[in-house]
Amino acid sequence: MTPQPNLFIVGAAKCGTTSVAAMLQSHPDVFLPRFKEPSPFAEGYAHATRFPEDYLALFANGGDFRYRLDASTPHLTSPTAAKRIQDNFPDAQI
Repeated sequence: MTPQPNLFIVGAAKCGTTSVAAMLQSHPDVFLPRFKEPSPFAEGYAHATRFPEDYLALFANGGDFRYRLDASTPHLTSPTAAKRIQDNFPDAQI
C-alpha cells in the first residue's frame, strides 16, 4: 500500500505554517515531502498537485514514518478542501 498523508496543517499563509512544519519535520516520526504545499484539495489553486497519483507519490518515501505531513495553506480558503480531506483520509489528524 502506498504511504498516505495522515497529518495536515491547515493554516493561513504568512501565519507560521512553514515554521510549524519545520519544527514537526525535525521529529524522527514525521515525514514532510520536499514539496511542502501540494494543495490537491484546494479547488482553483493554480499550483495544485494532481490527486491522487502525483499527490500520493510525494509520500512514497514516508512509509517508515508514523506521521506523513501535508502543510498546504490553500486548503484553508477552499470551500471544499476539508470535506475532500476527510473523505479521502478519514483517520488523518488536522
